Amino acid sequence: MSADFAEIFTVAARHAVPMVRAKGLRFSFDCQTDGIVYVGDAPALQGALHRLICTVVETMATGSVLISAQMEGSPEEPRRVGVSIGGVGQCDEARLAMTVQRLGLALNPVGHNGTPEYAAQGMCPLTQGRVELHCLPSQGLLVSLELTSLAPGPESADPPAHASGARAWLVNVDDLLGNSWKRRLQRLGWAVSIFPSLREAAVQLGEQPHAAKPSLVLLMERDGSRRDCSMAFAAELPASAQLVYAVQAASRNLKDSMLEGFQMRVYPFSPDDLDHFTCHANGADLPSGTTRPMPLTLDHMPVVLIVDDQPLNLVIGRGLMEALGYFVHTASSAVEAIARCRTEAPDVVLMDVRMPSMDGLAATAELRGMQLKGLIPPFPIIAFTASWSHQVREECLAAGMDECLPKPLEIGMLARELHRFCAMH
Repeated sequence: MSADFAEIFTVAARHAVPMVRAKGLRFSFDCQTDGIVYVGDAPALQGALHRLICTVVETMATGSVLISAQMEGSPEEPRRVGVSIGGVGQCDEARLAMTVQRLGLALNPVGHNGTPEYAAQGMCPLTQGRVELHCLPSQGLLVSLELTSLAPGPESADPPAHASGARAWLVNVDDLLGNSWKRRLQRLGWAVSIFPSLREAAVQLGEQPHAAKPSLVLLMERDGSRRDCSMAFAAELPASAQLVYAVQAASRNLKDSMLEGFQMRVYPFSPDDLDHFTCHANGADLPSGTTRPMPLTLDHMPVVLIVDDQPLNLVIGRGLMEALGYFVHTASSAVEAIARCRTEAPDVVLMDVRMPSMDGLAATAELRGMQLKGLIPPFPIIAFTASWSHQVREECLAAGMDECLPKPLEIGMLARELHRFCAMH
């Protein structure tokens, strides 16, 4: 048997969203698997994915859940898919032991210097994929699954969907989910604006000339939102605009008649959903003016390179950066970071201080030397470390870093420092 991996993955995530919301957690979702198929028992894979997602959701006491899948290789020759379910925030250690035991894994303490830290690994009996777990209870949890039973999807005669700069508005979304939707749409050529409320979107809509109004509106359901306001908003849009009312699985709204003018879709959206929206984009005659807020395409997003030898810290850092609206690259060593900066210089580097082989101080010295020679452009380097002290900060500044922040990273402090240095850049 075989089935589209992205659809299986999306459905597994949809089933977990009500539990995420019930716990007051935020979440993001991304799937970059380019139409490949899973060769095997599709219901077993969906069950395995749902079980891993639930492990993270149940373990998190506060914070966010980040769900993603990434393909290695090409659509014609897929080598593997890596599924990553990360929790960013405070973990419940007692519940961690229970949920890991349910996975059939042995939880091993691996912390040092008195810092609680746990790891586990094994094989998933439903997929025969490799499962790894890593947890720092005060910072978060990472569960990953590696799948290799893959094959190319069916060939399509149609060219890949691309919105060619058409406008998409995301309404009623929080920053984490909104930015995950934004990144996915930007990869398909949309220029995206985010509005925290329908009221703000309605005010902006009233100020736009007809040609600058959006071709796609994704309106997320929210408790207390008024249906009559939604319909009045829809009436102000061009007739060609796609209006999508995004609801979670088992939403009471699914029992009701559809909002006039809106199509109702369960989120998170699958790649096929986004392709459908994009195939119907109306982006041919874009005006030269801009909107407020300015719609961003992928090329305009500031790029942050996160450097850390711990996979969990990379997941946590990515989640925080993406929640703040940055495009993220990662490197698991100083050597890899230097190589990445040679080929694609970021707007800012977030550098761990203590790493094996080459630490962050030595990596910074090498990068600054390359910048002095004109080999790479200048960019800020911000250190982050669990062993923060005034002395460590002075060492970082002496090595050429611009600032030094303590771990665990706090989103407010991070937002202020990134704004400070990216504005300079």
